[in-house]
Amino acid sequence: MLNKVTGVIKQDTGVGFYRIVQPLRFLTREKLAKETRMTPFSGDNQPSRIAFSSSKDIKIPPYTDRLLGKIAKGADVLWSTLIFDKDEMLRMLDLRKWSGAKWVVDIDDNVYDVSRDNPSEQNTKALRDNINLCLSIADGLTVSVPMLKEIYGPLNKNIFVMPNGLDMKLWDVKRKNKRKIRIGWRGAYGHKADLGLVSDVLKRICEDYDVEFVTFGVEPSFKVKNHTHYDWVPFQDFIPTLTELNFDIAIVPLIDSNYNRSKSNLAILEHSMLKSAVVASPTENQKGLPCLYASTNYEWYEALESLILDKKKRIVQGEKQRRFVSDNFDMALLVGELAKWFEELPRRKDLEPTK
Repeated sequence: MLNKVTGVIKQDTGVGFYRIVQPLRFLTREKLAKETRMTPFSGDNQPSRIAFSSSKDIKIPPYTDRLLGKIAKGADVLWSTLIFDKDEMLRMLDLRKWSGAKWVVDIDDNVYDVSRDNPSEQNTKALRDNINLCLSIADGLTVSVPMLKEIYGPLNKNIFVMPNGLDMKLWDVKRKNKRKIRIGWRGAYGHKADLGLVSDVLKRICEDYDVEFVTFGVEPSFKVKNHTHYDWVPFQDFIPTLTELNFDIAIVPLIDSNYNRSKSNLAILEHSMLKSAVVASPTENQKGLPCLYASTNYEWYEALESLILDKKKRIVQGEKQRRFVSDNFDMALLVGELAKWFEELPRRKDLEPTK
């Protein structure tokens, strides 16, 4: 059993929650670690709110050496989201040396192929050298899908694929009766172009059938009939909001790009837990779930139409999806292999900071 795992969460967002916060909870819940500690996590969707040292760009007090030392003391593993600043990397190496722990970095995106319409593309490109450095000086990496292990393999030989899992207790289905069938999509700015992939189909389906189209996150650039938009919310409100939106049918379109082939099936998992019948693109990592898949406009229209016309089909598919996720993506079932990898991961001898 692990003695202690400490999370240093740079991304105070859904990424930080799914990749660090939630697994840490399950390490203790499943009695795989005696103790887990972490830097404060609020879910306020501030991707760069955490600094180890003072910065004019940070509006909150930085984490002090005293706080970091307290939560890292006696740790077997220091597990952090990606760190971009070289001074912060040195601070992590110092913390690693002081505590005697292994430093593991989590990364769940392909930073080499961020699409041009993604707001983070320019920042990611500018920080690429620092990203490479961070990944290369860690004892090991955790990633969400096998393709990311291939991509970052040249930078670090110790990489563990930890799929995104869900806490079953957080997803409570609260279906409400509605006048119209609700087709929904949720996504951040990096997926705006993916939604555009099915714009013509959505325009046509909303003309042909008395349905409501709902978007949650980024607002689409195209217009359709009976469209309602809801802005993104802090992650602490994300699950209740998605539940309240009550999609009958959820769509997960993805352009078949190198970036999207490195994305996980998390959106499908979330919709499945709420029993929304899903229609998705058959991109890498989205395949193999009991939802409907579509590649062409014709296939998208046909899949949506079949679910609109057949209420029983929607209900049966939603139930089947939820069972599948419960059986295969319950974090309680996934965290055991992570704990084993943490224990077996060798601690590098070439990472002591020199001054």
